Amino acid sequence: PLIIESCSLLGSKQIRNRATLGGNIVNAAPCADSVPPLILYNAKV
Repeated sequence: PLIIESCSLLGSKQIRNRATLGGNIVNAAPCADSVPPLILYNAKV
């Protein structure tokens, strides 16, 4: 799916190797770049 493919574009390589999707969402930082794709797909987390 496109959402999995787009995950390779989120954050830097170091962040992708360490971070979690849930952590990116609940962090509430303006740079939380995984939230817009989830909204687009009406994802339920």
